[in-house]
Amino acid sequence: MIDFKERMRLHQIKWRKENLPKINGNGWQNGKSYEHILPQQYKSQNFYPDIQESLFDYIKQNKIQPHTGIHNLLSSWVVCSNFYWPFNNDDGHKLLTDYLNQFFH
Repeated sequence: MIDFKERMRLHQIKWRKENLPKINGNGWQNGKSYEHILPQQYKSQNFYPDIQESLFDYIKQNKIQPHTGIHNLLSSWVVCSNFYWPFNNDDGHKLLTDYLNQFFH
């Protein structure tokens, strides 16, 4: 039986092949080539399309150093950014507030 990390790695490789078929070649991390890592020039493809521009603009404008592994399909930094960044505007605040108000009055 394979462990959770290996299942997720295999799942991300499958997702990449199905959703990013035009990206050829493996990415590199720590001196090794991996299928679950995107080539550096495609790192933005690891983010939900609707947040790519605003997130990277914010990072650049505020001189934030993103995690060095943002091209890794298993990156927890990327997962958090994809999950939380949509709440970083008025529409997102309203969506989150409305959701939380259902449970906490």
